[in-house]
Amino acid sequence: QFNPIRCEASSVLSATFSEYNLGSMSMGIGCILITVVCLTGVAMNSSRAIFNNRDIGNWKTIQIFSWIGIVLLAIVMFASSYVEEEHQFWYFWTQTMWVIWLHDSLKNNIDKKSFIFCIGQMLLVRLIRTWNQTGQKYAGLIDLKYYLNSSYAPAMWFMVFIVIIGLFLITLKEIWNLANVRSHKILIMLQCLASLLVLLTTVLIVEYKLDMDGGRAVMPAFCLPFSRFAGLYLKPFAVARLAYAALLCLVGVAIVTDIIYNKALTSAQKGQTTLPTILLCSVTYLVILLARPHNVILFALFAMQMKLWILWQQKILSSESPSPKFANHFTLIVLEHMSFFALGNSNSLASIDISHAYTGVNRYDEVTVGLLTFIANWAGPIWWAFAGIVIHNQVFNVDKIASKEKDSIRNNLFGRTLLEYLFDSTLFYSIVLLSLSIAVTILKTHLFIWTVFSPKYLYQMIWNVLFHFFVEVCGGVLVNMLLMK
Repeated sequence: QFNPIRCEASSVLSATFSEYNLGSMSMGIGCILITVVCLTGVAMNSSRAIFNNRDIGNWKTIQIFSWIGIVLLAIVMFASSYVEEEHQFWYFWTQTMWVIWLHDSLKNNIDKKSFIFCIGQMLLVRLIRTWNQTGQKYAGLIDLKYYLNSSYAPAMWFMVFIVIIGLFLITLKEIWNLANVRSHKILIMLQCLASLLVLLTTVLIVEYKLDMDGGRAVMPAFCLPFSRFAGLYLKPFAVARLAYAALLCLVGVAIVTDIIYNKALTSAQKGQTTLPTILLCSVTYLVILLARPHNVILFALFAMQMKLWILWQQKILSSESPSPKFANHFTLIVLEHMSFFALGNSNSLASIDISHAYTGVNRYDEVTVGLLTFIANWAGPIWWAFAGIVIHNQVFNVDKIASKEKDSIRNNLFGRTLLEYLFDSTLFYSIVLLSLSIAVTILKTHLFIWTVFSPKYLYQMIWNVLFHFFVEVCGGVLVNMLLMK
């Protein structure tokens, strides 16, 4: 009696696993293909105009190399081994892009000292890639994470505190970095309130990390009295909730301050807005709260990469040589993906980190836990998405460009540059999704369709919908609207 039941169950499962709705799959591929063709057509016309520009044409190598990267990524989506080891592609492409950037910089007679920025970027990438081993083939090898969580745990916590203190000081600096506000009492009061919120957020996050991530066991005795006062009467989830509330209030105060600042002063009086940097600092506080202790240090390395890139691009612009926008956009996309894998993630469902999905949650809630899981696992890309706004604000310095113009011109500059990046990133994610959709359709009977390609498709949908649409598009439009006030 058992064998017939087993055979019938096996037959039903086999039919379910192989019962693909090819009509719907083909329709989906067709819709994505139409999108890619339309976006590519516009991009090719834009590229043709760019290459005809004599100045931009000097950056052909990095522009072409960016397109080659997209094409190669689309091709490797058909290979299961490459999908498993996708992080290797991004590490290699990041290093190579810095070399191509250096080549084109020297060809355009940029300051020869710019090679220092290239060497610095490559050293940082090499350090970052050894932090967490991921993928399949090398996942079991010893990495820096192993040493930081064993023999060098005190040193790790010392570096974590250095990072948090540095973030605290940078945030305070940006809060008080507004020009010509001494005569405006309301702005000064808002700055004081924001400073108190930053201090409260810092103390709460330190308290939570020490309690929940095992910091008290390895912390020196002189740090314990300072860190314990916040948790005397609060449970850990309440401390985390207070940290969320303080961060939300900080963002609100920063936005109100920026709006009042823009309305109180004329274009000639206003300095460069600090709102993008304060938003990035707030995001950094959030991802630190949700990150494992050894990964907190990585965000300091990401900040170093951002600073080097800003200095490098400022060198390019100071030479009156227009920087290639598509290459800049693709470089940001590369850094977003590299940071995702650098934090220990992969294309396997087994690598999803849910250790901090309940931060501030005392009962199961699908939406809250799901949102925290997404933020914790995509912390690197989310950080770089906001860093991209800071890079644009400081490198291309739209405020400075438009300081002598009307506010409407300034608003158009912000809107146009945002639209250009969103267009290029949408094209990238559409091409990758199209390639992967074709791959899973062709390889539907492949041995690893359910263990490699199916999880990768789920990851890609998260990249396209949650990250690109909600974080980059919706978040970018919202930030742009705030900057246009």
